[in-house]
Amino acid sequence: DILGNNMRRYAGQIAQDSLMQFDGQFTLYKGKEAGITKYQYVGTNITTTRDFCRRYVNRVFTEEEAREIWQGSWRGKSGTDPFVNRGGYRCRHSFILYDDDWFTEETKLQQINYNLYQQDF
Repeated sequence: DILGNNMRRYAGQIAQDSLMQFDGQFTLYKGKEAGITKYQYVGTNITTTRDFCRRYVNRVFTEEEAREIWQGSWRGKSGTDPFVNRGGYRCRHSFILYDDDWFTEETKLQQINYNLYQQDF
């Protein structure tokens, strides 16, 4: 790098971020092709999970809602496109396609309860 450090220390981050960026763009493309207008932000929480990701994981957004929320600022943020940058560098969260018709009323209630439970933490 510019400071003369070995680039190997960045290889894992670059590889992981590149794959996740491709996945996000492809998910958005698949949604548009299928006429799906909602996306769920998914992934696991670990000790290094950013507060931003913790707040929004498992929530469902339209593309416009996600783009508006991702305009904010937080530590580790790497850009403003939620489908490319997600929570920032090394973020392990991603968007998946979401359609209300795929779920029963029972599963929707379970998701609401889960989201309320997550907000307590």
